[in-house]
Amino acid sequence: MRVSSGLSQDNITAQYSAFPYPEVRSIEAEDPTRSLLKSFNLEHNLPPRRHLKEGARVWVPGCGTRWAVMLALQWKDVEILATDVSPSSLAKQEALAQQLGINNVRFDLQDVCEASFSEEFDFISCVGVIHHLRHPLKGMKAIARALVAGGIAEVMVYDPWNRRYSRRIQTILNILGHETSSPQRRFDAACMIIQSANHQAAMPPNVASALSHLADRPAFAQTLADCVSNPREMYFEVPSLVELCAEAGLEVRSWKMPHLFDPGTILGVERAKSLGIDEMSASDRAHLGHLLTQGLLEVFVERKGASAGGSDSESVPTTVRAVGDGIRYKFDDDGRCFATEPVPKTIVDRETTYFDAGERRPAVVSYGRVLNCLKPERRECISLEFMGYSGEIAQLCATLLERARTAISTADLVEDTSKVAGVRASLVREAVIRLSRTPFRVLAAA
Repeated sequence: MRVSSGLSQDNITAQYSAFPYPEVRSIEAEDPTRSLLKSFNLEHNLPPRRHLKEGARVWVPGCGTRWAVMLALQWKDVEILATDVSPSSLAKQEALAQQLGINNVRFDLQDVCEASFSEEFDFISCVGVIHHLRHPLKGMKAIARALVAGGIAEVMVYDPWNRRYSRRIQTILNILGHETSSPQRRFDAACMIIQSANHQAAMPPNVASALSHLADRPAFAQTLADCVSNPREMYFEVPSLVELCAEAGLEVRSWKMPHLFDPGTILGVERAKSLGIDEMSASDRAHLGHLLTQGLLEVFVERKGASAGGSDSESVPTTVRAVGDGIRYKFDDDGRCFATEPVPKTIVDRETTYFDAGERRPAVVSYGRVLNCLKPERRECISLEFMGYSGEIAQLCATLLERARTAISTADLVEDTSKVAGVRASLVREAVIRLSRTPFRVLAAA
């Protein structure tokens, strides 16, 4: 791990040094033996001149304890720089990379606001960072400068809806004089308030019971502290995030989890049209969608004008291959991997095919439910019908996977499957488009 000069020491540095975030109990490899880099190009409908290729340079500012490793498990053929202000977070993630045999990530102690990169990175994943900065615009400008002309950055910031409890408890801590307290004192005070509050207090479900984990699982404090005692957060909505990007010289390319930002998907196309939503700007439509769903505020951005002359139509992979089961690595309280287990891509129940939507992870357009750290939740599996696609496509899944066990041209796959299944070629082509993208991705661009 290298230490950069100009590292700013403040309460956020102290917070994540005391409570490196998050506690890593498990981590997954979607396609354990191969890279999904070409599938990224496909999902974003990138023209060849903008394709991420083998050897691409990637930056993960504010990488925490796992985010760069999660990216490396998807992209095994790129060079990743992982930076953070917390030495303990970096140490944990470096140990994680060593355990998993990952050797394409370099770790560096660095503040994103002090970074001086200029047009060096093809992709940047800055998730959960900008809202902790004293000067968010300075951080966004550093990201904009660091991108190559056709590069893409992934950004996630907090919104007031998903952090409403965190916002209240942090304000309570400040009123009680803990604004400048040490991270441990703030955390202890937050836990005491939660434990002491009676039924009249408006607490989120299961937050008090979550404290019971601390006795037998001390590392859970790494995750809980981020929720209840973080010393500095800012909150954005779609308009303010779009404005921040614009000030930094960036513009929205697409929203992560796009169906959560599309009023037509949420309200129905006809109802949305009757309400005049079609007449709204793209930013206003996204704002309305976000207010309706309260999804995480995650977005892919690029330099202004980077997509000029591009196509909005969904590209079709030239060659595809089936994606087999994923692998889940499980870790004990000391951070050691003690077991692995397969993660099936599909489950068939009563003739309906359900797809494992995957954990929240970098670089993908869509994924499953964001798991709540305060309570156990079931893994999310979704059907094509749930996402608004034809059930006929799901019925072709088994045939497509069988014929794509080894890489096959899409043209041959469409023709062969159309004959075998006795369906029109256009339906098979649509199935390939859907099934080669997240949250389904049982086919990968080869």
